[in-house]
Amino acid sequence: MDSVAQSWKHGPRKNLVGERHGSWVIVAYAGTRRKGETLWTFRCDCGFEYDQRISQIRKAKQKCCQECKKSRPSKAKDPGRYGALRSWTKMKDRCENQNHMHYDRYGGRGIKIEWKTFDEFYKSMGDRLPGMTIDRIDCDGNYNESNCRWATIKEQNRNKTNGTRHEYNGEVHSVTVWAEKLGIDRYLIYGRLSQGWTFQQAVERPRKR
Repeated sequence: MDSVAQSWKHGPRKNLVGERHGSWVIVAYAGTRRKGETLWTFRCDCGFEYDQRISQIRKAKQKCCQECKKSRPSKAKDPGRYGALRSWTKMKDRCENQNHMHYDRYGGRGIKIEWKTFDEFYKSMGDRLPGMTIDRIDCDGNYNESNCRWATIKEQNRNKTNGTRHEYNGEVHSVTVWAEKLGIDRYLIYGRLSQGWTFQQAVERPRKR
C-alpha cells in the first residue's frame, strides 16, 4: 500500500487528496482532532503548506495563502500575469489531480511539469495574451520551457495527439494544415477519406460540379 493510502486508511471514508480549492490543493490526510474534526494538509501553489479542516477552506473568500494574496496579480491591473497564473493552475490540475476529468490524458500518461513554482513558469513563459493558452509542441513531452508556447486554439487543434497526419509531396501534415496549404475545403478531404480514397486522390481529384 502506498504512503498516501496508509496515511488515511484509518481516517475519513472519502479520500480528498488531489482536490483543489483556489490555489490550495489537498496533498495528505493530517489526522483527527479530539473533537472528531478531520484535518487535511493543504499546499498552496507557491509551496506553502498547513493543516486545516476542509470546511474552513471551502467557505474562505480568499483561497490562497497570505503571501500569494499579496503578490496575486489582478485581472484588471495585470491581465497578462493573471492569465498566466490561471494557465499554471489548470496545468497543475491536469497533471497532478487524479480526480480531474482529463487527468488520464496528462498526469495519467506520465506528463509532468518541470517548473517548480509559478514564478519559474512566469519567468520562462511571460504574459498570456488574450486568446492564447499553454500548448506543448511535442504532445508526448513534459511541460517545460523548450516544449511550451502560448498558442491560439486553432494552432493547438493542429497539434492534437488524435490528429491524423498524412504524407504528400515529401511533407507530413494534418488535414487542416494541408487544406490551408492546398486551398481545398478540409471537409471535402475528410469526406473523401471516409469513402476509402487515398490521401493523394482526395487532394488531387477535381471536385465534380
